[in-house]
Amino acid sequence: HLAASDYESGPADLEYTVSPNQGGIPQLGILRKSGVPLIPLDTFTQQDINDGLIDYLHDGSHTTQDSFTFTVHDAEGAIAADGQFTVFKHTFNITLTDDPPVATDGSGTADIFGYFEGTFEGEDEEGATLEFSVVSVDIGDVELLDAVAGTFTYTAPPAYDGPGVIEFQVFDGTQFAAAPGIFTVTVPVNQPPVAVDGSGETDIFGDYSGVLEGSDPEGQDIVFSIESVSVGNAQIVDPALGTFDYSAPALFVGQALIEFQVFDGVQFAAAPGTFTVTVPANVPPVAVDGSGDANFDGEFEGTFEATGQGGETLTFSVVSVDFGSVDLLDDITGEFLYTANGHIGDAVIE
Repeated sequence: HLAASDYESGPADLEYTVSPNQGGIPQLGILRKSGVPLIPLDTFTQQDINDGLIDYLHDGSHTTQDSFTFTVHDAEGAIAADGQFTVFKHTFNITLTDDPPVATDGSGTADIFGYFEGTFEGEDEEGATLEFSVVSVDIGDVELLDAVAGTFTYTAPPAYDGPGVIEFQVFDGTQFAAAPGIFTVTVPVNQPPVAVDGSGETDIFGDYSGVLEGSDPEGQDIVFSIESVSVGNAQIVDPALGTFDYSAPALFVGQALIEFQVFDGVQFAAAPGTFTVTVPANVPPVAVDGSGDANFDGEFEGTFEATGQGGETLTFSVVSVDFGSVDLLDDITGEFLYTANGHIGDAVIE
């Protein structure tokens, strides 16, 4: 309690003046008269103090003392002195209160698999080290990774989309927050991938290598699988790329339907895709007749000729020769050597 007295002057005549020097007013709070902040050179009387008009309002910081300096004059203008000192200092002793910590609400968005990594947050007026804990979660699972850092993971149930509400608490070493915090994790809707129909044509042997196609709205990696094939055999070569091989049965001509699926790691396409493989009819090659004259030694080198469907490799063979002999030099190019063996006249090679 601040007080001054004088034999000649009463409380109403004893005037305090806030010092204009640095440190004159409180640094960690406000000195007030009737609720109005006082500034350097403002005055108040001992009567104001006695009547409870002068008070101090702390700024709430984690400090235990504050002060202000002042001078005192009586009704005649004489200044109070203590030896050579005329400026006095009044110190306020501050009793700190331990305010509870505050849990700060938060939010985040999980990936399409329903997984989220986050951090709880909170504040403490006194700057104490906080410790977090999970109170409850309305759907899914929460794992607290580090109680001091507040890190955690959230995993939603399979195929779930929507909010997951986590209630958490924060502790400052002496007390919990007055109200728990809420962290809301939003699990987005996962759009299913789409299987894209395709088609292709085999070679004349009924073999085909192709690529299945599909897409995912969220851009997730997709994998392919073959569900069924109507005719023949189909096998995935690389599920991630969608490459596959198909083989038709012997002598089969027509279309084979390959039904396939696409998976994005969460769900399959709403409808499977169909890849249609056409096995064309194999048109037989046509042997082209030819002729030539032997030399005086009765020998002739020639080439058999034929036309095919296109794209296939033709091979030649000798069926018969009515006179002489034939040596097939190359069954791919059709080159051959005829020897008359003394025969004079026409010789027919089939």
